[in-house]
Amino acid sequence: MYSRQASISLRFFIITLWASNAFAGTILVKPSLTVNEMYDSNANYGNRDNQKGDFVSSVTPTIDFSNEGKGLALSGSYSLNSRYYSHEPELGYTGHNGNIGIQLDLSQRSAISFSDLVSYSKDTRETDGIGIQTSRTGILSNNATVALSHRLTGRTSLTLRGSDSFSKYDESSLIDSRTDSGGIDLSRQLNSSRSVNASYTYTNFHFENRGGDDVHTQSFQIGLSEQFSSDISLTLSGGAVYSGEIGDKYDWTAQTSLSKKYEMSSIALAYSRGVATSSGLTDEITINDRGSLTFLQTLSKSMNLTISGGYAQSRSEPTGSVNVDSCDATVRTDWRPSSWISIGGGYSRFQQWVEGPQGTGLSRDLVSLSITAYADGWRF
Repeated sequence: MYSRQASISLRFFIITLWASNAFAGTILVKPSLTVNEMYDSNANYGNRDNQKGDFVSSVTPTIDFSNEGKGLALSGSYSLNSRYYSHEPELGYTGHNGNIGIQLDLSQRSAISFSDLVSYSKDTRETDGIGIQTSRTGILSNNATVALSHRLTGRTSLTLRGSDSFSKYDESSLIDSRTDSGGIDLSRQLNSSRSVNASYTYTNFHFENRGGDDVHTQSFQIGLSEQFSSDISLTLSGGAVYSGEIGDKYDWTAQTSLSKKYEMSSIALAYSRGVATSSGLTDEITINDRGSLTFLQTLSKSMNLTISGGYAQSRSEPTGSVNVDSCDATVRTDWRPSSWISIGGGYSRFQQWVEGPQGTGLSRDLVSLSITAYADGWRF
């Protein structure tokens, strides 16, 4: 596992170094340091009869960088997160998170973009983004994307895209997976406030322990984006996905968001339905539904309040061995009294219910307080 970490980290920094030096422009580097104290009511991710609470201290140095040259935009960050547990010191570990994004203008009409995200953690909710909490184990994940866009006319654009991602687990009972996809998007701006789009995506799912062929899916979606006013916007898309692994061969997909801005606050609703993996629980694809609500309030010039919550469902196809529901809620306040320091604190609750043979029913309550110090940026 650690050799994989070193290999990916090396690739990440080689790309960053190449991109930073291949094009003219000033590189801006901003370091920061975060110290966080947290109480985790279920530090071992156990079931309701076997959970153990603990106090967790973490230190996270971070480096953010950006570079804007002629026709080039580059940004990224790397952070190292060392966690220490008071009652169960053997649970301590060091996590890593790095990301980079590059956009290069090929001409006045065409551009190519690339992004890469790599992380190592012992919490699937931090690495997979699916909403399933599995057993505590080392997880190495990587997600790389590339897109080539071209403006066909003043209002019509075409994008070709591809992605490659994988998740690898230290625990042998969890199943490593790799996902490769390619697709095409066509968008049309109807007027200053409305646009329509259509997309096609082909995806190949490879599971390490699965015998036989990989799992293939094909999906098609159409969508509408509407800016009703300067403070109300709607994005709505839906379609169908086809796979031999799905019971009826077809299922439906959706992505919807509605946001409203006020003078000192904003609120956003979102819902999505699509096909993904099951965070290592099985060698089948899952149909994932998630709805979320986020409320942001500006309390003062330097203080913000965030309240968010969500509900998710994951069902594996075709056997249904994974049948997991989960909900999460977070309340957090952040205060930045000066440019070089910020203080934040909050509470979050996560609950997971399991009906199938895979997964663990559990709950987690997290109370945290953090302080972040920022250094002046350096230009090269």
